[in-house]
Amino acid sequence: MPGMTLTLCFAAAFSGFGTAPIPTEFAEGQKVFHRKKGIDRTTGDAGVKVGEWFDGDRKQVVEEAIFLTPGLLSRWLGYQAASGTADEEIQNSWKACTDQLQDKSLAFIRLSRLGTVDPVDGNVEDTANIEALNTVRFDIRQDGKSWQKLDFKVVQDVQDRWPTDVLKDSWDQVMAKLMAWPSTPTNNELVSQIRWGRNRRISVLAEVPAISANAKCELRITESDRTRTIKFRYPKS
Repeated sequence: MPGMTLTLCFAAAFSGFGTAPIPTEFAEGQKVFHRKKGIDRTTGDAGVKVGEWFDGDRKQVVEEAIFLTPGLLSRWLGYQAASGTADEEIQNSWKACTDQLQDKSLAFIRLSRLGTVDPVDGNVEDTANIEALNTVRFDIRQDGKSWQKLDFKVVQDVQDRWPTDVLKDSWDQVMAKLMAWPSTPTNNELVSQIRWGRNRRISVLAEVPAISANAKCELRITESDRTRTIKFRYPKS
C-alpha cells in the first residue's frame, strides 16, 4: 500500500450490557495480563486487522476494526484488575462506560493517508493523497443483506509532517477523551483548526445498525480515489 494507509477503529455497543463485566471474559483479560502481554491483546475476536504499513523498518498494523462490546470491555477491565486496579475503580469504569453505550450501536472509524518511508535514509515521501479523506462514505451489511449507509461525525483530524506523529494516539486514548472508556485520554486536540503536512488521519463516530453476534459482515469504505470492502465476523460477546 505505498503512499497511503487506512486505519479503522470500529466500535459498536451491544444492547446486552449488564450490571457487571462478563465473568468468563473478565477472567480472560486477567489471563492476558498474567501471560505478560500488552492490554491491546484483550481485543480478541473484537479486533479485525485490515492492513499494514511499512515504516522503513518493519510492518505495523495500522488498519483495524475494533468493536466495543461487553466482552471487550470485560476483558479490558479484567486486565486492569490483574494489574492492581482497585475493585471500586473497576466497577465505576464499567458503570460509566456502559451508561453511555447502553442500547446504542456506534462505530469509531479511523482513516489514514501516510507517505512512504525510504528504507535507507528514513525520509518520508510526500506521496499520500490526503485530500481523498475529504469525502468518505461507509456502508455495512450483515450476511448478504442489503447495504446500509452509516451516518457519522468527524471527531478527530490529525495532519502532520511525520507519520509517527499522526499515528501516536491509540484507539482507546481517543475513546477515553470522547466517552468514559477506561483509558488515559490523549493530550492532543481532537479536531485541530490548524493542520499541515502530508500525513493525515481522521476519526469518525458513526451509528451502526443492530448486528447479530458472530454474524458474517462486510464493511465498505468509499474514498474519493478508491473503494474497499472488508469481510469480518461480528464478536460473539
